[in-house]
Amino acid sequence: MKYTSLACAALMLLSVPIASPATTTDGIYQLSEVTSSWDGTDAVFPATPTVDYDALLGDDAVLTYTLPASFSGFTFYRQPYTQINVDTNGSIWFSNTASTYAFSLGITAKGPVISPWNNDLSTYSYGGVFIQHKTNPERVVVEWQTETWSDEGGFLPNSFEAVLFPDGTIRFDYQTFSAANAADFGSGISQDDGSHYLSLISNYGNIQTLAGRSFRFIDLSLVQNRTLSLLFNGTGSGTVISDPTGIACNTNCSASFPEGSIVTLRQTPHYSILTAGVTEPATAPAIAI
Repeated sequence: MKYTSLACAALMLLSVPIASPATTTDGIYQLSEVTSSWDGTDAVFPATPTVDYDALLGDDAVLTYTLPASFSGFTFYRQPYTQINVDTNGSIWFSNTASTYAFSLGITAKGPVISPWNNDLSTYSYGGVFIQHKTNPERVVVEWQTETWSDEGGFLPNSFEAVLFPDGTIRFDYQTFSAANAADFGSGISQDDGSHYLSLISNYGNIQTLAGRSFRFIDLSLVQNRTLSLLFNGTGSGTVISDPTGIACNTNCSASFPEGSIVTLRQTPHYSILTAGVTEPATAPAIAI
């Protein structure tokens, strides 16, 4: 539910969701589940690779792909990149040019990574990895049609994709999973510094259980702010403070927080009733939650 009515007396500890769905962050990116349709590629092997289309087949194979001109401002963890290295093990690397699997997401020892499925996968007997530049909106779709290495040759296909946007936003889409032998060693994104990474398995479960679902990673600098407003009713001398910081008041007040934040309000005793409200950006009126 996006907004919830509330009224609390005396001492109170309250967590207010600023937006739905629930999100998590590593301080640079924000991760949330989103509603999206399968994007997909043409899923063919081109006679001549181009900047708009390329493909890869094999086991532990890697393809280096140069991003199109429309991606001149593309960054990952706020570092600019013009190329990506896509492997058949379900990952996209930036400095690593070797195929890698079953790595630790927090510290990969191979550099920054986007990993829709961190597993030992193979397209040797089925499928392929397909990279396609699409427009309206501008995006690069990396689609995996693959088996796990343990299932190789058994025709137990799995289909998933990563969609990259010029502003650095990343979306993972999961279509179907048929694997008999599947594992998830920690899928998500990582700066490879031990501090900045977001794991899907930690927040949503193993990848092979997420068929039909989509997830978005967006730089916090691109996230729209929302306003949390406090309206007081009663008398007293206490103060309401917020975590993260932004609110510290004992009369009607408001503060802006990134969309998706969970703001915890702590009230010292004495106020009889407090009502919290959220407004849309700019000058929209308060909405009771």
